[in-house]
Amino acid sequence: MSVVVGKRALLPCYVSIPDNNKNGISPFKVIWMKLNNSSILTMEDRAINGDPRISLLHPYAAEWNLQIDDVDEDIEPRRLLNS
Repeated sequence: MSVVVGKRALLPCYVSIPDNNKNGISPFKVIWMKLNNSSILTMEDRAINGDPRISLLHPYAAEWNLQIDDVDEDIEPRRLLNS
């Protein structure tokens, strides 16, 4: 994905996690991390790093989209599914 520096980036992520226990609680967590230093950007539905440009859009159960405002060259996120 290419984004112009200073613009907004929306990185889509779709994760379907089966609820094997049928209790509505998954043993997995969705985490967005910075690729160059592995710092955590978001965990589940909240931003972790304190950067106000970073937010998570979670409109549906399987959607975990990372939104980055005012993109700079330092941000290079990746997504992980962790248990």
